[in-house]
Amino acid sequence: MKTMRTALGSLALGCLFAVSPLSATAITGTANVSGNVVVTATSATFNPALTVPPGAMETGAFVGLTGATYNTTMLSGVGAVNIPDFISFSGGLTTPVLFDLTDILQGMQPQCTGSPSQSVCTPFVGGIASPFTLTQLSTGVLVGFNVTGNAYTGSSASGTSLTSGIYSTQVIVPGTITGILQQLNAPGGSINSTYSATFTATAAPTVPEPGSLLLLGMGLLGVGMFSRRRGAKS
Repeated sequence: MKTMRTALGSLALGCLFAVSPLSATAITGTANVSGNVVVTATSATFNPALTVPPGAMETGAFVGLTGATYNTTMLSGVGAVNIPDFISFSGGLTTPVLFDLTDILQGMQPQCTGSPSQSVCTPFVGGIASPFTLTQLSTGVLVGFNVTGNAYTGSSASGTSLTSGIYSTQVIVPGTITGILQQLNAPGGSINSTYSATFTATAAPTVPEPGSLLLLGMGLLGVGMFSRRRGAKS
């Protein structure tokens, strides 16, 4: 009986210290893409197909990136959203890589007034900040906005390599901020332009899967039983 109790204690301790997360390697790295987009005062509509600019430097899981597409092409408003498979990459070092969109970030600059003296500002629509930040450059106006979400490999249902990510998009339009605002605020006003974007994926904190948690619970229970038996014997 003593031998059995000793074996039980050893097994419990082994379960406790051998627990490790069962999830796959995290998706990390940087992807650079470009394409066409139509921007209104509150929305951006992408051409479904993305391209990888010649000479773009991809890192991490995005090395050899090909087959990038938008599965939902239009983004509107700001705040929390739930758009599974917003972007998918079908070819590369790790495939497939998918990106679920969880938040459209609002612009954080002062409200655009149309004043020629403003060099950076955020358009407001109905008193609410749009997702865009307008920056005056010598070559035109830079229209930028950011979204965040989770990247993983697999599918929306089975993806296990959760990664936090930010997708930063930039559009350069000839002209001035004043002119761009007039164009966007006109009835049906929009801007049709090319854009470049960078997707940066950073490993999220590791969370043990249910199998790991069950194993951990068994280990703790075994240690408790073993300690209780030893105490009773004493």
